[in-house]
Amino acid sequence: MIKFSVSRVEKEPVFLEGSEPSEFWGLPEGDTYSSDTPVTYELQARAVAGAILVTGSVKGSVNARCGRCLEDITLEISSGEIDLYYAKADISDEELDITADLRD
Repeated sequence: MIKFSVSRVEKEPVFLEGSEPSEFWGLPEGDTYSSDTPVTYELQARAVAGAILVTGSVKGSVNARCGRCLEDITLEISSGEIDLYYAKADISDEELDITADLRD
């Protein structure tokens, strides 16, 4: 779970760096897709004009089977540059959990 204190971000930028277990991806049970490596992230959350902006990246890998040759392959997944915007008026909790938004 990736979350941070809203009041802390209002005072100073918050840097979030770490990893989550492969279950982070929320892959369905079965043999089509799997993952056995952690998901890593490097993010910064900061207050901007009545909102919170989260920027950074998320990386990981997913194992799959090629639909054409039926060989097992590993897909490296990288988010590129993430920009998540949360209006402070829409934030009701003291902590903001951004896990689902990052997964999407």
